[in-house]
Amino acid sequence: MNNVNLRNVEKSDIPKLISYIKNDFPSHERVPKVILERAFKKNLIFAKFLTSDTEILGYILYNNLENESFTHVIYFAILSDYRSKNYGSEFMKQFRDEMLKNGKEIILEVEDPAQSKNDEEVAIRTKRIAFYERLNFYLIENEKGFVLGRSCLFMSDASIKPKHHGSMFLESYVNIFQTSLIKLIIKAKKF
Repeated sequence: MNNVNLRNVEKSDIPKLISYIKNDFPSHERVPKVILERAFKKNLIFAKFLTSDTEILGYILYNNLENESFTHVIYFAILSDYRSKNYGSEFMKQFRDEMLKNGKEIILEVEDPAQSKNDEEVAIRTKRIAFYERLNFYLIENEKGFVLGRSCLFMSDASIKPKHHGSMFLESYVNIFQTSLIKLIIKAKKF
């Protein structure tokens, strides 16, 4: 593996990052573009690229709430040309080391394999969970959620185990969406 490094995503990189997210995640799993742009502008969310020389290999988008002991990973992906080459493991290790130096636990959500539509989805979701477990993340027992239209399980860095992860995710999404989340919740209850 070539020398790889984390690089902060700058404001000028945001359109490229949003393009990557659009390419890597189905529409029902994406935070609307206008909300992402607003959250970046207000420094509510941050992102990093994994780079090798001048090449972008992958990205991570996260919410790093002030005065909290956690960082919420919203999106994490390696670009398709670089997958299955251990870049994902290296990226997460470097990111995790950086967060731990700042006293932050990493939390993230993964799609629930039990809610898959077919065997292919079960395999993909199970593989994703195994990837994080190899990196010493653990599934948080007895906590599930419904995030951006999908049934999710919560995972956390194994070094710290807070008791109320569900409220941590809610706080993170309220921070990102702000009043938009409240409108979405109210809209959902009307149906």
